[in-house]
Amino acid sequence: MEEDEDRYARITLRIPKTLHKRLSDEADRTSKSLNAEIVGRLEESFADLKPNGALVTLAVKLAETDEARLAEAIKAEGILYSGSLVSVHLMDALNTAKELGVQLLPDETEKAAYAGAYKLYHQAEQSLKAERFQKLVREADVAVERVKEAIEARNLAVHGRPQVPPAVPRPGLIRRPPPKPKKP
Repeated sequence: MEEDEDRYARITLRIPKTLHKRLSDEADRTSKSLNAEIVGRLEESFADLKPNGALVTLAVKLAETDEARLAEAIKAEGILYSGSLVSVHLMDALNTAKELGVQLLPDETEKAAYAGAYKLYHQAEQSLKAERFQKLVREADVAVERVKEAIEARNLAVHGRPQVPPAVPRPGLIRRPPPKPKKP
């Protein structure tokens, strides 16, 4: 305990309440103490001053940007597929109404709706044939690994050692122990 007191200096610090809340929330999210969160952020601010520190920080930002871009592209593909499902139902409804002799929309509006629905369906079909969604998911997996590697390199540059992030279980991924066998 005495060694810790020699290594650390105690300070009183005044910060805006909004900043305190943001730091506290982030500390809670990452399962750190508020002190560890503040010290970690201060250490990171000096990473750019170390050899290759600026490059490492830039690598992290680029990897995170690439990951975000891919996430948006995957979201857009998902919306395309969802829209194509709706368009199939719209085309079916319009065809069924025509077969029953019911006019749901004015002729020009119906033609435009059918054409738009078909175009969306066709785009989704082309995307499926090209396996765009699967390719984006694979690219995103690679981007996530690049982010992890860049963060590890930054932590090595800042702390001189790799930092092990706290294990935060995600909902649905918590493994439960297998049930105990019943006694005969």
